[in-house]
Amino acid sequence: MPDSTNSSTPPPSRPGARRGAASRPRKAPSKPSAVPVFATMGLLFLGLFGLLGVRMAHGQDPALGPKKQVAAVQPHKVLVRKVVITKKITIIKPPKIVTPAVSSGQNYTASAPSAGASAPAYTAPVQTYTPAPAAAPAPAPAPAPVATATS
Repeated sequence: MPDSTNSSTPPPSRPGARRGAASRPRKAPSKPSAVPVFATMGLLFLGLFGLLGVRMAHGQDPALGPKKQVAAVQPHKVLVRKVVITKKITIIKPPKIVTPAVSSGQNYTASAPSAGASAPAYTAPVQTYTPAPAAAPAPAPAPAPVATATS
């Protein structure tokens, strides 16, 4: 086996190689530049983006599909009436009688028989019932705002 460290023997010659020319070491092949790859990808992206933009501008959105025809709906005629009800409420209050207050909100009055010579020997006391005053009715709701064509 020949020794590779021996520099006295010339390297074996290849057919077709020039003889007598000084043998120079070959350069390692360099990597191709990335600029054409990025330029091509950028142009493809801008082209597809522009194509989709033009299609969407014309109403052909690929995500939504073609537009469906919607039947024309006739607007409903709305009749608006304003009803005003006027009521007059009259409250008749009975005359006030001063009596001790009862916790239930009801007033009872009792009258004792008068002590007189012409009075019978026994009379039952007279009781009257006065109900508690009724609560005032709730106020009427506010009228609806006026809607005009300009508002």
